[in-house]
Parts: sequence; structure tokens; C-alpha cells
Amino acid sequence: MLQDFGLLFLAKVIQHPILGIEVFRFVAIVVGALIVAKISLIIFKKYLRQIVSRTETELDDAILQIITKPFYFLIVLVGLRFAILSLKSLENYFSLIDKIFFVGYTLIITWVISKLINLFINNWLRVE
Repeated sequence: MLQDFGLLFLAKVIQHPILGIEVFRFVAIVVGALIVAKISLIIFKKYLRQIVSRTETELDDAILQIITKPFYFLIVLVGLRFAILSLKSLENYFSLIDKIFFVGYTLIITWVISKLINLFINNWLRVE
């Protein structure tokens, strides 16, 4: 019963002349962001890791490992932001949405910076 209602509601939204286009655009942007993020993850893990592994130091390997996941999340977050901002029905909330995404960007960047600082401190203070 609930499943039928959900399908009927989805069919009505898609058939709506304005909402159907907005929902399609939203889904297309999110899927596109996920595809770009996945491709970047493959590039980081497959190609950049090979390039970085040729160097003598392990510091660049660790830096690449630290920035790989946050870069993926950043691409997904940017795609999600653009997808949400493409919805005209949320126009009144755009300033709030921007603030929420700013917090997300800040958290990701802070996560990377803290891990890099931790890496550098552990690397330079290592007793040999």
C-alpha cells in the first residue's frame, strides 16, 4: 500500500511540467558528480599512486593517501550543492543551504589539514 503510494507520488512528480524537469536535473547532477568523483578516485588510486611510488620518500605516498578520500567527498559535496541549488522550489533557502555546505567544506578541509599536520609532526619528530 505504502509502496504504491510512493510510486504514484513519484509518477506525479515526474509528470509535472516543472518539477519533473527539476527532479531530472537534480538526479543528473548528483549522478554526474558521483561519476566524476569515482573517476577521480580511480585516477588517484591507480595512476597517481604509481607515479608517487617511484620516489624515494614515503612522505608523498602518505600525503596522497591522506588527500584521496577527502577529495572524493569534496567532489560529491560540490555536486550535491549544485544539484540542490538547481531546485527552484528551494530558492528561499539558498543562503541557508550555502551556509550548510560551507560547514561541510570547512570540515573536509580541516580534516585534511589536521591529518597533514599529524603526518608532518610524526615524520619530523621520529627518532631514528
